[in-house]
Amino acid sequence: MIKHFANRIKPGFTGSAIIAAALLVGGCSGGSGGSDASSVPTSPRAESTLSGSAIKGVIRQGLVSAYLVELRDGSMVRAENALSAPVRTDANGDYTLTVSAALENATLVVELNADDQTRMLCDVVEGCGDDADGNPVSFGEEFSLSQDFSMTGLVTGVNEGDTVNAYLSPLTHMMVARAESTVLGLTAGNILAAQSYIESSFDLASGTLSLAPVDITRLDEQQGLSENQLEMAVVAAAFLGLANSADWDSVDEVLNHVSDRLSSGAELTAVNMGSVRDVALDDVFYEANEIAEALVTLNSDTEYAESLAAVESQTQQSYESVTQAAEQVDPVQILSQPAPVTIDEGGSAVFSVSAQGGGSLSFQWRLDGVALEGETASTLTVSSAELSDAGAYDVLVTNLLGSVVSLSALLEVNEVVAEAPSEAGSIALSWDIPTQREDGSDLSLFEINGYTIKYGLSSGNLTETVDVVGGGETEALIEGLEAGTYYFAIATVDSDGVEGSFSGEITQTVM
Repeated sequence: MIKHFANRIKPGFTGSAIIAAALLVGGCSGGSGGSDASSVPTSPRAESTLSGSAIKGVIRQGLVSAYLVELRDGSMVRAENALSAPVRTDANGDYTLTVSAALENATLVVELNADDQTRMLCDVVEGCGDDADGNPVSFGEEFSLSQDFSMTGLVTGVNEGDTVNAYLSPLTHMMVARAESTVLGLTAGNILAAQSYIESSFDLASGTLSLAPVDITRLDEQQGLSENQLEMAVVAAAFLGLANSADWDSVDEVLNHVSDRLSSGAELTAVNMGSVRDVALDDVFYEANEIAEALVTLNSDTEYAESLAAVESQTQQSYESVTQAAEQVDPVQILSQPAPVTIDEGGSAVFSVSAQGGGSLSFQWRLDGVALEGETASTLTVSSAELSDAGAYDVLVTNLLGSVVSLSALLEVNEVVAEAPSEAGSIALSWDIPTQREDGSDLSLFEINGYTIKYGLSSGNLTETVDVVGGGETEALIEGLEAGTYYFAIATVDSDGVEGSFSGEITQTVM
């Protein structure tokens, strides 16, 4: 006879968790029976040597690494892992890095990163603000860099065993960003086009970016510098000069802003209109001219006095040229602003802007003031919205004259609370092992094969059957039950397969 019924809901079982675990074990396995590629003898490779300098002021104790440019998903991109451990730049910003790799007409991206040991020399004659302790940093003095600071350059056509030069400056950093943003990435053609774009934008002679950068804090110790090298050094120093303005907190902010702009495929801004924080060509040429003018005074009796005077004249001319050209360009005007949208989770929202202005227009959408990667069209679509997508959306519209920011449009995302799925219930049954047959004779345990349980949703209509094998079994769990009241009865099955009479019905309810 049925002795006890216990009604409970069984916790759910997630099979995918077991699958994931199995995959993880399979992925990590590796017995001694497999072949080990590292044990196969290989011929030693000839080391390739990269040497050069990193100057935006001289960067001391910077960490320099080299990355192979490889084909991935149809584009030439830098590899995720460096070819070797990083090396540090010395007191002059120089480095030498050796790599042992199979290189054949390869392109390498060289990247410098800063840590707590890295220092930069101030190459702005008027000084570089205050250091972390509040002390003023004078021309030629060093100061700490943010650990977010990075600067890149690249070198092409490298073969195994070669010794090549790879220089790093703000201008090479911009060249790499420009080439990386182009369709197909860091191809030889895109790199040459990016170099030409940067040189022409800053009024530098063709090929200037391939020259060694110059430390303008100690020109009296250097010989044989060309006017092109001096002009490049002055223009590069201007980026640190911009960091002295109220718009920027550090030189890495200035460089990151320009590289982010170029990485998005946008052009350099000609004139800073002041509506948004920007690094425009007129800002750079103005700072460069100020630095060149001061250097002329400092080096009036050196061999570079005449060249520096020419650089001063050139930067002044570049400033006037870019500002005059901007007068011929109509500024950006936003004709229609993005409108606010309210949607439920999982829904879609569309923001759009209409604008006009001289030359080509570029767009950069932002969420709460942070640029959204890849969102550079006049329309922004937020698909399958999540709660984290809520916020204020605006867009920067830019032409050669400068940028204008739209009004903010608020996206509200309503949380959708899904109804909890109904869980199937289960009922636990237990009973005593019978010791007598129906005729009153003794019944031994070995004479019992098992039990038959019948159940259903109405009395006398027990349509479902569960077979329990084993005379010693005294419990069964009936699963997968929808909500409702169930009727149960049980019978014993002996060793001859004879099923006894069913017990009386009992009921249990699944909520």
